[in-house]
Amino acid sequence: MKNTLAYFIGLILLTSCTQEIILELPEMESQIVVEGYIETGSAPYVSLTRSIPFYQTIDENSLAEQLVTNADLVTVSDYNGNTDTLTLKLVAEYPFFKYEATNPTIIGQERNRYDLRIEVEGQVLTSSTWIPEIIQLDSTWFELEIDEDTMQLGTIHANLSDPDTLGNYYKFYSKRIGEDTRFISPAGSTVDDRLVNGESFPFFYFRSEDPLDPDTTLAPNDPRSFYWEVGDQVVVKYSTMDYNSYQFWLTKEADEQSGGSPFSAPVTTVSNINGGLGIWGGFGVSIDTVNCTID
Repeated sequence: MKNTLAYFIGLILLTSCTQEIILELPEMESQIVVEGYIETGSAPYVSLTRSIPFYQTIDENSLAEQLVTNADLVTVSDYNGNTDTLTLKLVAEYPFFKYEATNPTIIGQERNRYDLRIEVEGQVLTSSTWIPEIIQLDSTWFELEIDEDTMQLGTIHANLSDPDTLGNYYKFYSKRIGEDTRFISPAGSTVDDRLVNGESFPFFYFRSEDPLDPDTTLAPNDPRSFYWEVGDQVVVKYSTMDYNSYQFWLTKEADEQSGGSPFSAPVTTVSNINGGLGIWGGFGVSIDTVNCTID
């Protein structure tokens, strides 16, 4: 009797383990996704795409269908009353089209507000951002972590003095000169000053690979995928931003770390676009160059 009972329990467990689970996810209406920025010393730019369902196959055709190149009007206005109209331009990196001003009069400045307005496909999308004061890094340097015959690798360190005013928000990026085509921000690169308000504190950068540049992608277990090599020249960019931009990047990083899986804790990326999704962000930028050398 015991053997028979064990047989049936085992059969039930085996059947339950092989049962097919079908998830029926509701169809989500496609929305316009905005990715727009203005940095100190630079003119604004905006990219427009469409949101896609989570399980849709991503290939060249689906990426092309995401692009929005038919905006009727894209404008940026500043606190001083200036307005620039942005027109579609072809660029070398994804999403390959950006809206930029041909002869910009608006260049990003500290302590200035910038308003975005987009008219596309019968919709009006708006947003505002603020560029806070630039906070310069005190110092940057390279420290060796791995010293072997075949490779010498390390991390880039920096020191920052946070102002004695709570509510500063930071994001850091890096780019290897002659190797990377654009600045990359790794996971965990968006931080605030709640724990370090008014203090001087050190931190360090790991290297992060560009998911859109397969020529620079290494095997996941290759330490060069997250350490810098001796001989690298690295441009470090450290940015201040407003609270809405901070919320977008913080939740976006959390979503990316979860893998966007429906079985993980849900993370909703916070958008600051009225009428759509995405980000219109202003950044106060500090830049330094680090030579990865050892004595």
